[in-house]
Amino acid sequence: MLRVAGHSGKVLLVPQRGAIAVIKSWQHKGLQLFFETGCVAKIQPEHAKKLRERLWVIDVAEKIEDIGFNGYRLHPLKGERAGIWSVMVSGNWRLTFEFRDGNAHILNYEDYH
Repeated sequence: MLRVAGHSGKVLLVPQRGAIAVIKSWQHKGLQLFFETGCVAKIQPEHAKKLRERLWVIDVAEKIEDIGFNGYRLHPLKGERAGIWSVMVSGNWRLTFEFRDGNAHILNYEDYH
């Protein structure tokens, strides 16, 4: 479970004890490399800060509502992509993923517009 803690006028997300990783599979291997090592070679380097934050939130989320912060523009996709969720990174760039049974699957970093 996530809790919100105030710190120096900022809101920080703090995972509760026992939080476990929920990103179970990756489509974008460069995004996985960035998440695991910090290497920006296979992502847009200017997106690194937002990606780091959003990936952390997705990784500790227990339910999809835990990801719905202002600025993230969390929404489900429609049509052929029904069942996939989208989070804004910058411009047309999004993180897309399936979220089922409290886990994120097939996490992708894409410009799908």
